[in-house]
Amino acid sequence: MNKVKIKRSYSETLKYLQENLDPEELKGYKYFKPLQEIQKRALKESLGKPYIDPICDFIIKTRLVGKVKDEGIIDALKYSYIEVSRFIEDKYTDEILNAYGKEVIYPNLVHFSPIEDIKAQLLEYKRGEAEDKAHHLFRNRSLNDRYENITFKVLLESYYSGFEYEEGNNTPSLKKQLTSQNIAFKEDHLKVWGEVKAWFENYYTGKPNFHKGYHYRTLIYDYFDDKIEDISKKWAFCGSCHAERKTGSDTPKILDAIGYKMLKFYCLDEEYNLIPSTRIYYYQEGEDIAFSGTYTNFGSGEMAKSAYSFTIAMMCFVFYLKFEDFKEIEGMSINTGDLEDVGIRFYANTSQDSKYKKFGTAEILSGLHLDADDAYHILNSK
Repeated sequence: MNKVKIKRSYSETLKYLQENLDPEELKGYKYFKPLQEIQKRALKESLGKPYIDPICDFIIKTRLVGKVKDEGIIDALKYSYIEVSRFIEDKYTDEILNAYGKEVIYPNLVHFSPIEDIKAQLLEYKRGEAEDKAHHLFRNRSLNDRYENITFKVLLESYYSGFEYEEGNNTPSLKKQLTSQNIAFKEDHLKVWGEVKAWFENYYTGKPNFHKGYHYRTLIYDYFDDKIEDISKKWAFCGSCHAERKTGSDTPKILDAIGYKMLKFYCLDEEYNLIPSTRIYYYQEGEDIAFSGTYTNFGSGEMAKSAYSFTIAMMCFVFYLKFEDFKEIEGMSINTGDLEDVGIRFYANTSQDSKYKKFGTAEILSGLHLDADDAYHILNSK
């Protein structure tokens, strides 16, 4: 082995080792199989980034490069089983979990297998934790008539009558489960459900963007309370412009006045207090409804402030509808710029000039008109 290479930078040494170590040499090494699994995962997660082989990483960081050069990799690692095991735990399990942040997971309180997919294990842990805490809360039977904990399983089994969905790692795909139970489904709906599942995964593992601290990621829906209120201190998730003194801070009062309502969902803090976590504005006219997307406290980007597939699935659950009952529709007839010109802070995702999509069972938003005079009278009424 080239001594000059060894004395140079970490990246050069790593590259040299990765190019020159023969995996065949490791076949007799008792920790090789777990290392192989971690190599596969590390390679998969490195797409678009420099790949760091965990064996080479261990050799460099424990200063075994010279020993590998002189004695070969098997002899160099022969007495390092415990050190390799601890290194993998620290660098390829806890380090990944720590990246999620202590508001999502406390790595020191749980044990995850380093040779299995960390994110999959984290999702299972967070989902199970949320369901356990919800069950604990609902021991108070007086809450059962008002609240329900919404999960991917709950939405699916409500949508497909008679269906029993099996959750968890290494379970059959949704398509296989539906087929095996002779449940009729449409192929294009599987894509929608895939996006709904992705939303729940983001909800369970995303960092909080409004209410900070550790939360049990329940999604407890309130059947009784749908009134829009001052959302600035409780419901202004993911940088919502409806927060106090933001560009849309007058919006909640205006939407409430023209007939909008709000679906409300809660997570739990460590004392089992209901903490706002998700909201959906919607408008109803007779049996028809219209809406845009969902805002949530967990995660960032479009997943936390549009989530169209989740929103549609949730509306199906609440109003006993099907995906095909909804279509993309026109927004409210409001010129947001005119309101801004007179100092009214208004921005609604369901407005015609909003960049967000609007959905409904009928074209009921385009008939809603609001001008500066209307908004002024609403804001100055008691």
